[in-house]
Amino acid sequence: MNNYLKAFDKLKKEGNDLFELIGENLIVEKISQEDIKSNGGIILSAPSNHRGTMQDSLPMFVRVLMTGSGYYNEETKEDIPLDTKPGDILLIADHAFKEIAALGDVLFYGKTQVGICRESSIHMRFKGQDCFEKSLELLKDSK
Repeated sequence: MNNYLKAFDKLKKEGNDLFELIGENLIVEKISQEDIKSNGGIILSAPSNHRGTMQDSLPMFVRVLMTGSGYYNEETKEDIPLDTKPGDILLIADHAFKEIAALGDVLFYGKTQVGICRESSIHMRFKGQDCFEKSLELLKDSK
């Protein structure tokens, strides 16, 4: 388990009555380029330095740190839990990631960026780090 995932797991367990993550919102961390390179050297996504261009819309991989309460059902007046769980790795559009700059000063473990996205912005979900790594291996072995 990485440092951010540990920190947000502790926050959820010990500070759950201090705040509420609303609806389908997810707190996520960008996965570094080194973590998304397959053993065959294929870079599956790369950060964009070209704002306002086609390259700006490349998808990115993020790791879920915390999830909101879910979708609200008007008829039953209940929350419908999200399918996404902490530890899942997601492929989302670059514009769907909203960085939380304030957390950088409070909680900083290297060059990782923490932000918020919505569950409806997910293009693909890997059920945890092991599934992500296995998928990369299968891609590599398919050559």
